[in-house]
Amino acid sequence: MKNPQKEDGHTDIANELIEALARIRIPGESMQCLWIIFRKTYGWKKKKDRIALSQFARMTGLKKQAAHRGLSKLAKMGIITVNHLVDSQYVTYEFVKDYSKWKPSTKLLTVNQMVKTVNQMVNEPSTKRLNTKESRQKKLTKERLISTFKSFWSEYPKKDDKKNAIKIWFKKIQPENGTFEKIMTGLEKAKQTKNWQKENGQYIPLPSTWLNGERWNDEPEEVIPYQKLYNLYHSLLPELPSVDLTKELKAKMAKVWRGAAKENQNLEWWKDTFLMVKESKFLCGKNGDWSADLNWLMSKKNNKFNIKKVCEGLYSKK
Repeated sequence: MKNPQKEDGHTDIANELIEALARIRIPGESMQCLWIIFRKTYGWKKKKDRIALSQFARMTGLKKQAAHRGLSKLAKMGIITVNHLVDSQYVTYEFVKDYSKWKPSTKLLTVNQMVKTVNQMVNEPSTKRLNTKESRQKKLTKERLISTFKSFWSEYPKKDDKKNAIKIWFKKIQPENGTFEKIMTGLEKAKQTKNWQKENGQYIPLPSTWLNGERWNDEPEEVIPYQKLYNLYHSLLPELPSVDLTKELKAKMAKVWRGAAKENQNLEWWKDTFLMVKESKFLCGKNGDWSADLNWLMSKKNNKFNIKKVCEGLYSKK
């Protein structure tokens, strides 16, 4: 957008908080993630919100691993609180307004400290520096493995055999070569399959079994979450007409889902889109007798789905 306007949506942040944030050092990845939390909470007049890691990655342009690292740093600094909802794949994020509780990063070294550090590095034996570097690298790798395992464990629906799962994680997972991102992507796909969803998850394998078999490389059947999309529509848009989840509606939903970009084939994208519908007086029937419903949103006109037009902002000012 070449000319953003406050009237098109804005986020209210107290000047005192902005000044408090300006006084501390926040790493770049963490700052990017913090802006997303502001957008998804204060931007919707909320204190907290459920935000998927994939949404952080999509909105910041960071990889999931980098976004997770940024969020972990924010939590460690006490700037946000992170809550894993029971029996849910969602994680809730909330900004901590009481900045007296924040734990800022260490300050930049003074010139004298930097000179002293450089002198120490020059004077110490090269073998000692090499060993120190190797030890530091091992420590960082271990910390990364622990951090990524926590993320995996929080998302995996079955919480059994954790000890073996950790052993396999340290043996098979190599965060630096993208394995973690592949695992999390594969896990999200697996969670949408019929086998994982039927009979209260009876057929979900143990996390250790799933990891050991490298099941994230499986190609599960395409699963379109009809019921979840249907429920999301009715929960976010109670002012619009309720509809039945018919075969015809499912067929329309399937066409929209398959026609969307890969990064938009997730519930977070649909949530954002339904909220855009909510902001349109025209679509919500406030300008007349007609209002949109789920059938209309899933329908095509002039070779374009109506929900796609909503995303493009064609109804944002109506």
